[in-house]
Amino acid sequence: MKILYIDAFSGVSGDKFNAALLSLGLDKNRLTDELSTLSISNEFQIDVEEKKIMGINTLKFNVIVKHQHRGKNSVLLLKNEDHSHGHRGLEEIIKIIKSSKISENAKKHAIDVFKIIGEAEAKVHGISIEKVHFHEVGAIDSIVDIVSACILMDQLKPDRVVSSPIALGDGFVKTDHGLLPVPAPATIEILRDVPSYGGSIDAELTTPTGAALIKYFVKDFNDMPLMKVENTGYGSGTKDFEIPNFLRMFNGIEYKKLSKKDQDDLIISLESNIDDSTPEQLAFLTNKMLELGALDVFIAPIMMKKSRQAQLLTVLCSISDKEKFENEIFLNSTTFGIRCTYHSRVTLKREIRTIKIDGIDVKVKLGYLDGRLIQKSFEYESVKEAVEKLNISYNEFIAKANLVLAQMKY
Repeated sequence: MKILYIDAFSGVSGDKFNAALLSLGLDKNRLTDELSTLSISNEFQIDVEEKKIMGINTLKFNVIVKHQHRGKNSVLLLKNEDHSHGHRGLEEIIKIIKSSKISENAKKHAIDVFKIIGEAEAKVHGISIEKVHFHEVGAIDSIVDIVSACILMDQLKPDRVVSSPIALGDGFVKTDHGLLPVPAPATIEILRDVPSYGGSIDAELTTPTGAALIKYFVKDFNDMPLMKVENTGYGSGTKDFEIPNFLRMFNGIEYKKLSKKDQDDLIISLESNIDDSTPEQLAFLTNKMLELGALDVFIAPIMMKKSRQAQLLTVLCSISDKEKFENEIFLNSTTFGIRCTYHSRVTLKREIRTIKIDGIDVKVKLGYLDGRLIQKSFEYESVKEAVEKLNISYNEFIAKANLVLAQMKY
């Protein structure tokens, strides 16, 4: 399962949302191509630039709007925050989206996001949604912010989107209606039932556009889930605060909770280089480990620093027995430290059978691959006992046992 985790400690806005997605490695050229199919594409261009925030490399997403001034042949380019635009109603915005050639999924996403904003604005101002004029949201840069976010989310196609609680900010924000408290009324209306908090930053951290994107795409607000992170994205805001003003996203795959079988196939290797234990100590330790249920224990000669000869002790055990075997190694050797490595292992399906060889019971381990017997191994203690009782050599006994096995049906 593909997971997108949104870390909204510094709030969410349209530009930060898009920049974080692009920072994950999504295709900017594909985004630009799809935006060019909007009927208003001759009125804007997008610019993505790198920006350092507290030493961290982030991306900044800018929508540059082209203003044609009356009586002039030149076009003045202004970035997001430096201009005001004419108002647009929801019906006009929907027509712009529907007439484009972006994917059907992206169209649906964008229309639904605008409806979320429209419904919130209508409720706050006490009017019908048809009469809502979107002010900043209806401006070209905000249309591009929302449509871009929906195109990029359709590119990413996460199976699950999780977010931290949303930081909103504090203080006041200038709007077409005058100075309003942060969070803006539309923002808090959109984020109804969404975990959020004000924080100590005296600024608007989450805008109506950012709130609507979160409301639409995120269904799960929680801590970062157990996942294997493949990419991290940082989307920069415009202002600088005492905390880093960026939106952070993690893209990866779900790390599934292990089944009982999978847990059984995970083992731990405990290793220690030992150069000052006696052979008697190591022999005692080896036998002790096996008595306590170690999967295997082995010792190999090694050469340590300063050309000192030593022994590499390796104990294989289950995860649940890790602490028990670590304690025994410390108590019964001279080592000061143990290396711990986790391994997954693949094993054949096993079966223990008892067969009679010259009237004596002998245990044999059988290994199957896809239901086919491919390995046979006699249990050592069982063979040792049989050899002593029959008073024959080890090789003679194995030859007899193999003849019996060859005649058996499995």
